[in-house]
Amino acid sequence: MKNIFKIAYRDFIKIIKNPIAFAVILGACFIPALYAWFNIAASWDPYGSTNGLKVAVANNDIGTNVLDININLGDKIIEQLENNNDIGWIFVDKDKAIEGVKSGEYYAGVVIPEKFSENFSSILTDNIKTPKIEYYVNQKKNAIAPKITDKGVSVVQQQINETFLDVASKGLEGILKVAYNKIGEEEETATDKMINTLNQVSSSLEQYKELSKSFDESLNATKSLIDTTKLVLPSGKSIAQNSEDITNDINGLIHSSSQVFNSITDTVENFLLTSEDLANEMLNTWLDISDINEDNIDIIKMQINFVNKRADKILTVNNNAIKILNSINDKLPIRLKGIDEFVKKIRNINTKLNNIISTGENIEDIINNTNNISDTLRNDMKSQLNQVKEDISNTKDLYRANIKPSIDYEAEKMYKTLIDLNLLSKNALGTINQMDNILSGIYTTLESSQKAIQSTNNAIQASQDDVKNLKIKIQKVKNDEKLQKLATILENDPNAVGKFISAPVQIDTISFYEIQNYGSAMTPFYTILSFWVGGVLLVSLLKTRVYEDNEINNIKPYQAYLGRYVLFMVIGIAQALVVCLGDLFILKVQCINPVLFVLAGVVASIVFINIIYTLVVSFGDVGKAICVFLLVIQVAGAGGTFPVEVTPHFFQKINPYIPFTYGINAMRETIAGIYSDVYKNDIIKLLTFLPFSLALGLFLRKPLIKINEFFEEKLEETHLM
Repeated sequence: MKNIFKIAYRDFIKIIKNPIAFAVILGACFIPALYAWFNIAASWDPYGSTNGLKVAVANNDIGTNVLDININLGDKIIEQLENNNDIGWIFVDKDKAIEGVKSGEYYAGVVIPEKFSENFSSILTDNIKTPKIEYYVNQKKNAIAPKITDKGVSVVQQQINETFLDVASKGLEGILKVAYNKIGEEEETATDKMINTLNQVSSSLEQYKELSKSFDESLNATKSLIDTTKLVLPSGKSIAQNSEDITNDINGLIHSSSQVFNSITDTVENFLLTSEDLANEMLNTWLDISDINEDNIDIIKMQINFVNKRADKILTVNNNAIKILNSINDKLPIRLKGIDEFVKKIRNINTKLNNIISTGENIEDIINNTNNISDTLRNDMKSQLNQVKEDISNTKDLYRANIKPSIDYEAEKMYKTLIDLNLLSKNALGTINQMDNILSGIYTTLESSQKAIQSTNNAIQASQDDVKNLKIKIQKVKNDEKLQKLATILENDPNAVGKFISAPVQIDTISFYEIQNYGSAMTPFYTILSFWVGGVLLVSLLKTRVYEDNEINNIKPYQAYLGRYVLFMVIGIAQALVVCLGDLFILKVQCINPVLFVLAGVVASIVFINIIYTLVVSFGDVGKAICVFLLVIQVAGAGGTFPVEVTPHFFQKINPYIPFTYGINAMRETIAGIYSDVYKNDIIKLLTFLPFSLALGLFLRKPLIKINEFFEEKLEETHLM
């Protein structure tokens, strides 16, 4: 121990007695402080000074008309940006904006296209077009500036959305208000008109039903006439008279049957056309879905819900077509195999539609959990939609080319039979001997016709039930008190509706451990970094080898190690005090616990100086290189600037095993506020590096002494190193 104190005392005396050496050491105490102070001051409030970043804005929007309101979103955006000082907005034309971004005059550029307002308002039409703004950015000019300008553009996007929603909602409110006042003035309300219309439809359906019943009664009378004729063949005159009656009945039957069949087959074709249109809407809506971000996630969910609803509508339309086709096939004298196969194709399409609905629900669940849609899932949905669209188009073409002609052909056969009956009736006088067989054929045809008429009657009854249910629902809407309250709100407070729809959610931010400025937030990192820089500076200025003289001799390795370390440690503590006190009193950084802040700095400096000193003592000049390497690794892996979770996997792994991590974390606790035992645990973990460093310096370095001496001799021989 005696030699340790002698070495330390001799070191301090030599420095004090030598003014130049003292000045160098004094400078070594302040150089780390200057490094920390300048970096903290330079980053004091960078995000509060972003109005110096020039971003060009060009407005080419020509405006449009929405809900009888003439709007120009481009002009409104310019008005908003003129009052926005977050970014240095420069208003120019498109060509100058683009050229300015290329030349570096502007960091970024925003161009609002001509049809921006028109495309934005297309949400209120059946032809939706996604509105886009053109964003140009010069990424080579600065690494951070594009991130800041991106944030500025996101603010523009938010202002656009709020402006449009506000205008659109106010326009809608105005229309509803006018409608409400008009309803109050008229004797008959809109719902009453709808109910009257439905009553007329119901009355027409009842007439069709009675007409169908008359057809059926006529056929029954004709069948009875045929039965009587078959039993007793009357005289030629009587036959002629009866034939004339039958002819008149059959003429009416042919006309009515033709109308029924044409209406049924056209209905099926209309169903298929409707399915094709809905499939196109589904596919187009899906193709319009963009990448997910926090601003458009609700819109994307609405688009997915739109796709699922269209799939449900196609299922309903297809099922109605299946019912009609099965009914037709059941009523035909000979069942058509082609219709059965066609029904199977439609059922197969329905299965694919159910799969699309399931996929859409799955995607919506994934968005709720991860806010992301994988390319595989996106392409799978696109493929399913394309396939369904193609299948529906093929079935429509198949129906037109084969199925409908087959049904028409069978109908023609039935009509031909009736026409033959008509001709036979006219020539009854000449064919009495063959009358029995003819009448049997007619009887069979009439029975088939009665079945078709009964099917039509059932369809009319179903339509009447639907109309009845719709009337009940409309009556409920008419009497709904909530609707009356909504109308009152729209009448009394139009602005409140516009404001609520444009910005329905306000964020109430509650901050824990709030830090006043960015410089204070970066103080722990730059302060801790300066301690390591100071340590590397010391091993470059001071020698680590201890020489013997007349007063100090027979020095053992551990005595030389500890004796010289005292000098390094004291200077390191002085560096820490200068840096920390300058942070507090010169820069006036935010610090809730100044004493613990200085204590953390002193502990970190002691640990760092010991590690650096030990590496140089143990490995010589190679140790200095190791110190620089550790500096680089710790700057990237300590999480001082970016969260360690966003760094590459290697740095996340080494983060718990480097001293920078715990020095920075301990200082952060004193800057913003201490939580539980976090500060104490960080100091303890920081001190755990000392035993390993001391073990290397006191015991493990002995075998390396001769190797280091050999390296130093060889380097000295170069007279360069």
